[in-house]
Amino acid sequence: MAGLWQVYSTSPGEHSVMATLVYLLPIALFLGALGLGAFLWALRTGQYDDLDGAAERVLIDADPKGEP
Repeated sequence: MAGLWQVYSTSPGEHSVMATLVYLLPIALFLGALGLGAFLWALRTGQYDDLDGAAERVLIDADPKGEP
């Protein structure tokens, strides 16, 4: 009886699907944790505190006309 976890391979030398998942699953979890850590770091350091200020600063002329 074929179980749910039975793995099919086309040739004996190929990696099975489960062997591939053994490598890909930890890599995916690590990258997800890394992204979450970067997001939480950005929140803690205040990267999202003033979202409108930077957008408005682009429109303000730093050198008023008439001054050198």
